[in-house]
Amino acid sequence: MNRRKALRHLATAALATPLARAQAAPPRPYRVVEVAKLEAEWSFFQFPFDGRHALLLRVPRPPEGDTRSLAVEAQGATVYLVAYHLICTHLGCTPSTPNAERQLVCPCHGSRFHALDGRAADGRPNPPLRAIALEVRDGVVFATGYR
Repeated sequence: MNRRKALRHLATAALATPLARAQAAPPRPYRVVEVAKLEAEWSFFQFPFDGRHALLLRVPRPPEGDTRSLAVEAQGATVYLVAYHLICTHLGCTPSTPNAERQLVCPCHGSRFHALDGRAADGRPNPPLRAIALEVRDGVVFATGYR
């Protein structure tokens, strides 16, 4: 294969990959955990979703207009839940679970993300962590797709 054909092949593959992802079937719903097991704010639960590590968090009331969290009635109160893929948007490494500052820290280059909404916290131009759509059925949290 000559250089021109190799470059054309690489360009075609690069363009086809996002298209294939966009046309891929949505992930199957995944049973994560019972809401009652997330006893307090900042409780979390790690789980696999769509072939990747994911994190479910019980968080305080999110900012007005937030579309990443799910509010559910549980334990006699409103409980707010968020979930993200644990994949750093810089190089794809796996960030930590929340630290004392309520941030998820990537071990590769130190990128930090706010646990509340997944936004980059360290000033780097990283996109936010990918949010996972949630549903609660009979007191059980299910991951159902993406937000």
